[in-house]
Amino acid sequence: MTGISGIFADWGTTNRRAWAVNRDGRVLDQRKDDQGLLGVKDRAFEASFRGFIGDWLKDAAPNAPIVMAGMVGSKLGWREAPYVATPARFTEIARNLIALPDLDGHPIRIAPGLSAREAGRPDVMRGEECQLYGLWLQAEENRLCVLPGTHSKWAEIRDGGLAGFRTYMTGELFAQLCATGTLAQLMRPGAPHDDAAFRRGLAVSEGVSAGALLNRLFSVRSLGLFAELPGEALASYLSGILIGAELRDATAGLTGTVAVIGSSKMTELYVSALAAIGVNSEPIDGDPLLRAALLAIARDAELM
Repeated sequence: MTGISGIFADWGTTNRRAWAVNRDGRVLDQRKDDQGLLGVKDRAFEASFRGFIGDWLKDAAPNAPIVMAGMVGSKLGWREAPYVATPARFTEIARNLIALPDLDGHPIRIAPGLSAREAGRPDVMRGEECQLYGLWLQAEENRLCVLPGTHSKWAEIRDGGLAGFRTYMTGELFAQLCATGTLAQLMRPGAPHDDAAFRRGLAVSEGVSAGALLNRLFSVRSLGLFAELPGEALASYLSGILIGAELRDATAGLTGTVAVIGSSKMTELYVSALAAIGVNSEPIDGDPLLRAALLAIARDAELM
């Protein structure tokens, strides 16, 4: 394969993805595996990455850069890339890239994450800021966005950057409650999504305070005990409660359309839930946004 002008990577905690691109950003080859940070032994990041994309290096143009985003820049990653505080323009990402020793003559850069503060509480993101940059590049519009996941990120794009953001631990809490404890005892692992139970959970989440949420969560157990919901539906009901609580808090007073960025499975779920509570939204595939942003970052940094 010839014509490789850059290599982009999204290296997370459990998985990683990489793309070989030409000068215009067109994908020439791509791959992914489960060798996230947790899969790298004894901090052998260089050896692991070389094993992942080493054949591309042989075909790449001299000095073709490698630009990475995600948890690879965390304290547990290859090298820490300090957070850039919001509000911050997207062009500040390129100005705060962390350099590693060249790999076979190819410069390596790691993008920084972003931080925010609300009432003295710090918040952070790594990787999502690149997808948000990619969305800005599409239309240069101010948007309220959500990136669903283990830690859902709600972010406000304003004036070519991020004004701020909030993290909701919805996905992690769901996974923990489904895996252990009294709620999990009544659930049926691997059951398909039950939309009726999910919407019942959404309805239960209406008007809940933080304390009331703790009460509503117990209804997952009690509905199972009284056989008012089958075990196969309890996880969907729980998901509705948790996602509903997140959405109602994050969209309080909102006017406009929310950009829901991510994989099709999660974006469809959030779009459906937002519609149920009367909020307009738009599903957006996150992968093209990430690649577009990494290309822009490479160009901002004069690497390509």
